[in-house]
Amino acid sequence: MITGYVLAGGQSSRMGRDKALLTLNGETWLERAVRCLSNVCSRVRVIGPRRHPLMTTLSAVDDLAPGFGPLMGIYTGLMVSETRLNLFVSCDMPFLDSSALSELLNCWQDGAEAACYANADGTLQPLPLVCDARATRSIGRLLNQKRLSLTGWILGSPHRTAAIRDSQLAFSLENINTPEALERFNKGYACPR
Repeated sequence: MITGYVLAGGQSSRMGRDKALLTLNGETWLERAVRCLSNVCSRVRVIGPRRHPLMTTLSAVDDLAPGFGPLMGIYTGLMVSETRLNLFVSCDMPFLDSSALSELLNCWQDGAEAACYANADGTLQPLPLVCDARATRSIGRLLNQKRLSLTGWILGSPHRTAAIRDSQLAFSLENINTPEALERFNKGYACPR
């Protein structure tokens, strides 16, 4: 069994409006992320403030300490998880598809605390992320030291990576953080359902 989590606790300050509530093909980005995770996970939860109208119908978890970024959201998810394997995505990846998540899950191996994608030059794409529930110890240590880098935690932990092997997968993993990026994608790409 695998629990999926959508990280929706960010302030969307660069976008200027709540990214979770932006829409694509008549569906909010939050709904898209939940649907994508539902295809590969036995349970899906959303981590973030319950300000989203959708949170009333979804299984939601408040961040243990809001404002500390995705590493705190992941720690929150792991603290409430009832499964060993957990899959985290952010709500600002509207083109993510289930096949990318399945491939990442296949990359994970026992003994690793995390699995994520890596670019051709070796740089990590930290989300989506497969995470072993036992990682709470190592993440907790970093958070206590006010070290909030998700990539820093992954690099310092036993981890596996899957290669971003083609442009379709790279497109699926794009996160959209600014109005300019949103406009670029709205103008230049056909959006997959």
